[in-house]
Amino acid sequence: MRKTSANHVKFKLATASTAALLSIAMAAPAMAQSQGPDSGPTASELRHSWLPYTTSGYVGASIGRGELNTSCVAGLSCEDPDTSGKIYTGGMFNPYLGIELGYIQWGDADRNGGQQKARGVNAMLTGFVPLGPMFTLVGKVGATYGFTKSQPVVGLVAPSGSEDAFGLAYGAGLSFDFTRNWSATLDWERHDLKFAGDGRKDVDLTTVGLKYRF
Repeated sequence: MRKTSANHVKFKLATASTAALLSIAMAAPAMAQSQGPDSGPTASELRHSWLPYTTSGYVGASIGRGELNTSCVAGLSCEDPDTSGKIYTGGMFNPYLGIELGYIQWGDADRNGGQQKARGVNAMLTGFVPLGPMFTLVGKVGATYGFTKSQPVVGLVAPSGSEDAFGLAYGAGLSFDFTRNWSATLDWERHDLKFAGDGRKDVDLTTVGLKYRF
């Protein structure tokens, strides 16, 4: 019953994230028009991107803390990784909607007297809502292809082995644009990863970082 409830909550969060991104995409032309005919970038001002069919590309790196919501045997050490991080690149379809590709590495977690590892590559649609001249609210929804490995202490009857699979990913963030090209970022993401003997579990990532726009 608890698992069904958790899946229902994740479905509702993903649906809300998707709806928010679609709302941003649909509202973009009206927002641009309301700002006046000269508010949009000219052809010469559009920056290049590493991703096909996009402009105004960017790259970024962030570091922070991960949280693995996997099972733990009572009485054994179970701690989340001290440091996790992400590198990524993205591009824009219009001033409000884009796409982002990234690689995530959660630091090795201390789990059941051994180690648990999680890595992933992901693709996410991104929506941007300006909150003034320097701040931007960001929403994300997409998928992560995760790689996990569980190594409990030798002789312990606990989940062990490796898994890889696609899973849902979504998140939100805030960026502070302190120059035309550079931004400071604060992000939270949730990724649905598969672990050997433990099934699908939520793995969170909270980071701060820097982003450079071309």
